[in-house]
Amino acid sequence: GLAIATVLAKFFKLNRPECLTTAVECCYQNTGIATSAALSLFSGDDLKQAMRVPVVYGVVEAISICVYLVSFWKLGWTKAPKNEKFCTVITKSYELRDNDEQNGDDDGNDEGEEVERGVESREDGEEDKDQLRV
Repeated sequence: GLAIATVLAKFFKLNRPECLTTAVECCYQNTGIATSAALSLFSGDDLKQAMRVPVVYGVVEAISICVYLVSFWKLGWTKAPKNEKFCTVITKSYELRDNDEQNGDDDGNDEGEEVERGVESREDGEEDKDQLRV
């Protein structure tokens, strides 16, 4: 399913990250559809047995999607740099914000500015923790 969806997305001239997104979206729905079908078609002990199929399928699908996405990330098909550390890739967003696209800035920060989390004192002497400062 992932391969077919990727080929079809490429056929429709989507860029590489969009191909991956389309493939995952197309395939990931299958678990929900199987669960809905099992819930509506079976009851009692038959339902318990029927629910095994979407559960097992969901686990296999989750593993397959992870392998698929990591493989294509390492092949350079994602917005994340392929030489970036795995932990950084799964915790950071590589999407452009609207104002970044207009300014041609692709790192999410203004020129030379760093975004940091810190503690800032208020007028009443209390501290605001985790306030975002630029």
